[in-house]
Amino acid sequence: MDERLERALEFSNFRLTLANQRVNLKNATFDRLLVFENSGQFMADPTTISYVSVLSQKNESAILLDQNANPIKINNLNEFLDKLLSVHFESMNTYYEEYQKMTRSRNMLKLLNLEDDEL
Repeated sequence: MDERLERALEFSNFRLTLANQRVNLKNATFDRLLVFENSGQFMADPTTISYVSVLSQKNESAILLDQNANPIKINNLNEFLDKLLSVHFESMNTYYEEYQKMTRSRNMLKLLNLEDDEL
């Protein structure tokens, strides 16, 4: 096989692998964002955090719909908010670190000796 064609194929395989790693990393992050409280499943996303934050200002407890649309009573909204924030920040920090590792592996172009004008 022609050397340029072989390098192009290797680069294509690298890009496909990188895309798959991104999808896997995103899915793993969504899994880490799950918070379980009183048999309910909640996502520690900005929307849920904001909603619980607003509720906790005037209420000590509330009934929330979890991810499966089940009504779940949260007895202490402030503790639940702390839990959501903790899970969110921990997950985002892990996501950022793993993503940075992945983007640094983009230097594979240099390893394959590919230049922009050869592509």
